[in-house]
Amino acid sequence: MAAPVAVVAGYLVGNPVGGHVLSILHWLAGLRQLGYDVVFVEHHGWANACWNPRAQALTDDPAYGLGELTMHAARLGLRGFCFVDQQHRHHGMTPEALEAACRESEVLPGL
Repeated sequence: MAAPVAVVAGYLVGNPVGGHVLSILHWLAGLRQLGYDVVFVEHHGWANACWNPRAQALTDDPAYGLGELTMHAARLGLRGFCFVDQQHRHHGMTPEALEAACRESEVLPGL
């Protein structure tokens, strides 16, 4: 039997710093431990929504946060993630894969 799917909406790529990241990761890890196949999804939200702690700047470039999310998603064994940037490009999962995950989802928590 396939694991139930949880599509989790949150804000990690845009704010990839310490305690904030840990609060999101605790939810994702907890859902994994409960047996869910987890997908994390995030939309940029507004212009200059991505904080880059190295540059100490808000920009439209999600590269730093995507690096953090990619690393943590692999460590936690997530099914996948999708970040939609300012130009409406999908990073991680394709729009079709995300739509399929949403259709399969049993829970859709927002963090």
